[in-house]
Amino acid sequence: MDWFVCSGMKTPTQCISNDIGSGQININGLLNGDSGYFSDTTQWYPNGVSGTFTVVFKFTFSDVDASDDVLSYNINLTAGYSDVSVDQGQDPRDTLSGLHTYDGEFVLNTEQDYVMSISGTAHNCGECNLVAYMGWNLRDLDGTLLATANQSVTTLPAGGYEQPYTISLPALNYSVPGRYIFEFGLIDSLSAFNGDLNDYNDLAEIEIVLDNTLDLRIASMYPSHNPSSPDYYYGESMLSVDVENIGNFTVEDFSITFEMFDAVGESEYIQTCNIDRLGPSELSTCMFNLTKVGAGKELRIYMPTTFDGRPDTAPSDNTMIEFTQILAGDILPSIAMNSISGSYTTADAIEFTAITNNVAAGPLNYTWVLDTVINIGYGKSISINASSLPLKDYHIGLYVEDALGFTAEAHTTISIIDEVIINEQPLLSGSAVSLDKAQFEYDVMLPIEGFNYNIAGGKEPLMIMDFKVMQLESELQPAQLQSLELDVNLSALLPDSISHDSVEFLELSSLDSTLWDYLESPDFFAYDELESINLNLHSNTIVLVIGALPEPNVSLSNLSHEKLVGGAIELTWTPQGDIQNPYLGGWRIFRLTVEGSVGTIFPDPAVQTNLNLWNELLAESSVELVPTDSEGWVDPVPLETGTCASYAILPTNRAGVPDTSR
Repeated sequence: MDWFVCSGMKTPTQCISNDIGSGQININGLLNGDSGYFSDTTQWYPNGVSGTFTVVFKFTFSDVDASDDVLSYNINLTAGYSDVSVDQGQDPRDTLSGLHTYDGEFVLNTEQDYVMSISGTAHNCGECNLVAYMGWNLRDLDGTLLATANQSVTTLPAGGYEQPYTISLPALNYSVPGRYIFEFGLIDSLSAFNGDLNDYNDLAEIEIVLDNTLDLRIASMYPSHNPSSPDYYYGESMLSVDVENIGNFTVEDFSITFEMFDAVGESEYIQTCNIDRLGPSELSTCMFNLTKVGAGKELRIYMPTTFDGRPDTAPSDNTMIEFTQILAGDILPSIAMNSISGSYTTADAIEFTAITNNVAAGPLNYTWVLDTVINIGYGKSISINASSLPLKDYHIGLYVEDALGFTAEAHTTISIIDEVIINEQPLLSGSAVSLDKAQFEYDVMLPIEGFNYNIAGGKEPLMIMDFKVMQLESELQPAQLQSLELDVNLSALLPDSISHDSVEFLELSSLDSTLWDYLESPDFFAYDELESINLNLHSNTIVLVIGALPEPNVSLSNLSHEKLVGGAIELTWTPQGDIQNPYLGGWRIFRLTVEGSVGTIFPDPAVQTNLNLWNELLAESSVELVPTDSEGWVDPVPLETGTCASYAILPTNRAGVPDTSR
């Protein structure tokens, strides 16, 4: 196969006889029905020449069908290259806002400017000095050009490689409604190198609709208090009217008129509602007053049939009439407060809101009265600082008068109480609420030594907490406590060895008593699963804190005895371990005596571990309880000649109960 290159636009015959470059491609091994790619190892170089060239490929020898033995095409060689392309598939209308859609399609109006943006890519050399005329063509569906607009753009990216761009088109404005083809992109171009060199990607197109149908309608008229109710009530804004734009044209600055007629057709009341703007498919609601009570009323709603010189295409629905009666609704007042209980602390703002029947004849006038004689405000809602009122109960009265002169009233009571903020960190925080000016007092102590509180379930008394809320002016008198809420930090109250989730709060009858009971509603406590217990009380209370108490790790070493003059025995030892543990009561000493060969002694605890035996031996043999840090003891009862003594020493809890495991 031979190839030829020639200058200019030429036919294959002309090009072959006037070529400026040629060569040959060898085609070998191509079987019947096969296809292949072949090239010449010799290349053609234009050597800086620019312009239009013709390229021809021709088989050296003709075959039986010479019609497809020659292929020719044209190329354009240039020293500078520019190509502006428009992204296909885009819809410039997407860059507009507030467009109406009909059957899922955007609708534009005639005689209105629409400035849209488009995007694409530009491959433009820096020295090309490209002037791109970007714009649009509006064509009929048969392709006839109806309108066009473009503007010169010299700011497209130039760098010798493809770069994206976004530009604004000239405003689209056309005066005839219809369906059209909207072409957009590069309309024309100029540059130092023949402008845009590829025209196949210059334009994109969409189909658009221009329509000016103007159609407003009175969609509905109904009672404002309940759209489904057949009854209309006297009062402000008691009639609602929905106006809808079902056309394709936005209407601005127009009025809806309401007129009410009596049973004989005399106009009793007229009112207008102004609508600034109503776009296609939009709905606006106007509310009107109903100012007369009685039967046989005609309610008429109407609006213009021409808007700024444009006629409504369906004016029959621009008026709506309904015959009905206007009723006077009951007031039915009640008082809403920002406290469910009606109790307020001196730090609170008291808010009262009047609740009335939604069909009461408005406008309504509200008067608020304290203790039947003191006027405290007007209006639907009022606010009072509780700190401005003495601590006590108050009667609140609400008096409401409607537009027809009828009145109704509602009443409630409130209590002003004192709130004491408690901040005894890290142990306590919370607040106390009382009917008196009050102060909070508390005391924390260990369970009384020697007292057995008879706690079951493997738990022990850990702490006693005495909570009091007393009158500020009379410290010996309890305040009228309403609630005491405390957060007790267990980490600050108890040793780290005590598991927080084992802790419980009980109620003691008095500080010097071991009688306790469970907290009963409304009093309660709750563990927060972290380190605190929330305690809620409603009276001054002594709390007994109990929980699982690990056995103190204590022991005695170097235990020895010495016989003193007169038959006395002195025991000495070295205490070891957690002897400062506050829940350790001390060392209890037990003694058994043997006269001659008669009697029992304490067995070796390392050998004899039977608790029943030990309990029996210890039951009546206790002689003394000594402090935990003691290092010895002298038996105050001397032994007679021939009498032997056996001693056992055990650690005890604060109640004095020995730990037989030791």
